[in-house]
Amino acid sequence: MVMRYSLLCAVLLALCALTSLSVCGLRVKPTISSVTFDVGKEEVCLYSTGKDFYEGVSMHYHVMEGGNDFDVSIRDVDGHLIYASYAGEHGADDRVYFTTHTRKEHAYCIDNRDYSGAPKTIKMEVGLTSLKRWKSRIDPLRKLMTRTEGFVMGMNDDQILLRLKEGGMREWVEKIFTMLLVRTATEALVVLVIAMLNALLISYIFKRAVK
Repeated sequence: MVMRYSLLCAVLLALCALTSLSVCGLRVKPTISSVTFDVGKEEVCLYSTGKDFYEGVSMHYHVMEGGNDFDVSIRDVDGHLIYASYAGEHGADDRVYFTTHTRKEHAYCIDNRDYSGAPKTIKMEVGLTSLKRWKSRIDPLRKLMTRTEGFVMGMNDDQILLRLKEGGMREWVEKIFTMLLVRTATEALVVLVIAMLNALLISYIFKRAVK
């Protein structure tokens, strides 16, 4: 009886050990790379390549020295813009999170060319972690975010079209206003000439009548 009880305990302990090992095997530790670099009047990029689909990416940058008059962008290998923040839209410290859908390379760029070009020292951290286990939970949120992004992009396009139309309407109104001024001045000149001719004609008629 004691032998059977000991054997049962040993089997249970072995199962628990295997379960704990399998659970630990499912855990994916994030990979974080931290780099400090100097940026002159140039664009400097860091690159990462995903090892799996549905990787969560976090990018954190902090300006160690210099101002924040630079552009920040994240692009994939095909040149598609994933994130952009231009000078004046961000501070000296910011974090960006997004989810990859391919195993393509991504570039995290600091562009210091279009502004003062003053030297800057920037510390950037890029972290990657697999989200494949959470795909079923992420998909509904991703779909909602995609729809929201489409709605916001549509509103942005509408605003751009309205601004373009506003410029065209402004030019049209200025042209109409100029034409109205010219027409008014021309009509006033014609009326003045006709009035002067009528006055001269009436004066001439009166002079002949007096004679």
